[in-house]
Amino acid sequence: MLLTQSCSRFRTFLVRMAIPAMLLGGSAAKAQDMAVYTDSLQNSWQNWSWATTNLSNTNPVHAGADSIAITAGAWAAFYAHSNPIDTSAYTSLRFWINGGATGGQLLQVVGNRNGAGQSSYALGALTSGWQQITIPLSSLGVANVTDFDGFYIQDRSGTAQATFFVDDISLIGVPFGAIAIDAFSSIHPISPYIYGMNWASTAQIQDMNLKSNRAGGNINSTYNWKNNAGNHAADWFFESLGGSSTVPGADEDSFVTSTKSANAEPILTIPTLGWVAKQGPNGERYASFSVAKYGAQQKVDPWWSDAGNGVRPDGTQITGNDPNDAFVPSDVNFIKPDLTRIVSKFAHGCERGDIRVRHEKRDSARCVMRARHCRHRCSEIRRRIRFRDAER
Repeated sequence: MLLTQSCSRFRTFLVRMAIPAMLLGGSAAKAQDMAVYTDSLQNSWQNWSWATTNLSNTNPVHAGADSIAITAGAWAAFYAHSNPIDTSAYTSLRFWINGGATGGQLLQVVGNRNGAGQSSYALGALTSGWQQITIPLSSLGVANVTDFDGFYIQDRSGTAQATFFVDDISLIGVPFGAIAIDAFSSIHPISPYIYGMNWASTAQIQDMNLKSNRAGGNINSTYNWKNNAGNHAADWFFESLGGSSTVPGADEDSFVTSTKSANAEPILTIPTLGWVAKQGPNGERYASFSVAKYGAQQKVDPWWSDAGNGVRPDGTQITGNDPNDAFVPSDVNFIKPDLTRIVSKFAHGCERGDIRVRHEKRDSARCVMRARHCRHRCSEIRRRIRFRDAER
């Protein structure tokens, strides 16, 4: 429950995003490209060629350290094979190719589906320098299929070809379209209470200028305000242990007081699991998995050998244990007086000391309510506060 001391102290913050000018104007976005060859075969692609190939050729290269040198006899080919690929995320095959000293090679590119060649795409006679080739997958007969498993670059003249070179092969991702972001449109204030921590100390709150501080975690999910105790669950052997004192709500009050002394707002967890921690009249502790009751367990509290971790030596979980061992039932009527107590003690500083439920969020505690001061009638506010029992 988030409480404020003054209605007039709520402040707003403006956040402006710095977006590059090119993004403000809109730019194309696309699915990620798939690299086939960059200095070596990538993404599990394999060399199934029936031409002579050298995948570590150092001269010439288009980029990086290596390229592929290919010497093809009649109808021979460089063949890149892959496990079946869904091509719905890709539009084209792109690579760089170099005809070597003289160029002039006559080649074609063929796409494969499940080991069978599809459409062929004839390349123009190669030049003696690097040129980029982009072939739509539809031209290879492999667009929007799920069994694309390779392609080959092949002699199409029926005669031996001089060595040529290929580099930087990739499948090009599908464009998503243009994205335009106007960082100065619909600017609005945001709540300062989004800047907070869990269990921050007074020094941490002041150092980081936090505006909210949350008391949350396993012990708060089972907090018994009447005896100021909580169950530590798996954090510490499922033990129900007392807080700083047996005064009702003492730890809650201390948290609220210390948080507000640092000019932040406290967020208290409202337990709604149906059970809260059990504690004896003299602060006695209780174990959820007593070794004396449930037998030997893998681990026990080194300072309390009767408190086990709920796991038998053979690794099986202890089930069917009695929740009454370390818990007491809790419902709306159990929790409601604590809220009344908190409101009475801390809700002051506004016109009538009223509080209003501002926000509800669910976590491991199932329900966290945040509230702040405002000018509303208490009777109206109390009618709006509701709680539900929850089962784990």
